[in-house]
Order: sequence, then C-alpha cells, then structure tokens
Amino acid sequence: MPRYILSHVAQEDLLAIKSYTHEHWGDAQVKKYLEQLSNRFTSLTENPALGRERPEIAKGCRSIVEGKHLILYRVQDNGDIEILAVPHGSRDLDHYSGNIQSGFGTKSDDSDPEC
Repeated sequence: MPRYILSHVAQEDLLAIKSYTHEHWGDAQVKKYLEQLSNRFTSLTENPALGRERPEIAKGCRSIVEGKHLILYRVQDNGDIEILAVPHGSRDLDHYSGNIQSGFGTKSDDSDPEC
C-alpha cells in the first residue's frame, strides 16, 4: 500500500501552520486542521491523480487545495506520495518552484503531520 512522505519543507510548513493556528484559534482547531490535512494526504495515496497537474511548477508536480492551503506533491516511482510543500493559498509559488526543481533536499519517512 502506498504511503505519504513529508519533505523537510512540508514539515516546516506544517510546523508553521501548527504555530499560527494555535496562536489564533487554539489547540482544538490545531488538532482539527492538522487531522484534515493528514486525511487529505492519505486520500492522495488512495487516488494520486486527485490533484491537478502543475507543470509550471515542476515536472511531475501536482496540487490540491485543502482548507486555506495548497498541497504540492508528486507520485514517486514506487507509488508513494511525496508531500513537497503546504503553502498558504495566497503564497507566491515561485519560491517553491526552485525548491521542487532541486528536489527539496532530504525526505523524511515521518508521515506524522503533527511533527
């Protein structure tokens, strides 16, 4: 069964989401929103073509909206889903494009969005 893997950039994005959400809406909302994101990550392992292709960002990149954020991901050769980044929907994606092209650095096997 395919799984999802978080890049370091995605982990950093999730930590920022956790911090911002906690500061503005509290613990209950943090838990709810991170669970919502985790459920979407899992749904991508079951249906990798769910998101739209984003060739303007990088070859093989796809995206899907979840809440106020955009999940950037790609399907690996073994079927696993690599979550590349989770920027806010209003964020300029040019910043992420360069990182995706360079591979986002080392991937983590930690699939826990609560970091």
